Amino acid sequence: MYRLVLPALLGLIVALSGAPRVMAQASLPGAITGSTWELVSLTPAGGSAEDTTGGGITMTFGTENAVSGSGGCNNYRASYTTTGTGNIEFGPAAATLKACPEPQGSREGRFFIALDAVTTYRLDGGRLILSADDGTELIFTAQAATGGGATTAPGTLPSTGGASQAALWMGLAAALLGGAGLALRRGAAR
Repeated sequence: MYRLVLPALLGLIVALSGAPRVMAQASLPGAITGSTWELVSLTPAGGSAEDTTGGGITMTFGTENAVSGSGGCNNYRASYTTTGTGNIEFGPAAATLKACPEPQGSREGRFFIALDAVTTYRLDGGRLILSADDGTELIFTAQAATGGGATTAPGTLPSTGGASQAALWMGLAAALLGGAGLALRRGAAR
């Protein structure tokens, strides 16, 4: 009996210790996370500022350190991390793959490149400014509320929470296989 319980306990310990750990992050101000932002100016590294007002590029800071929105043509989602007051980095954006007419397509490409370079944020009046050391700057303004009920931000993907459960299921499977292996071994020894 103990030969079957020991692998199960070891599997459970492995599963629980393998669960992802959430690193402590600085929180973004509620004024940032409580709004949908519209890009009004895009300055790429080494380039000049481009007025993007009305271009449809938006960003909403959601739960689980993710942003989503519209790149002007395609919906996107990206992760972000904050490491202190004013510091932010975005992960690669996952976007839908619609064929975009010009100039939306090239503007959207410049937006994703700029977003990848961003290292800092600040609020200046009603503007959110994301910038990088190379001169990249994205300036957003909060979109006006359009009334009605709550809406889902464009490009928001469901979260299944599977990352932490995967380790538990893997540990359980290891425990069951280990127990089965010991049972077979015990039966073969007789």
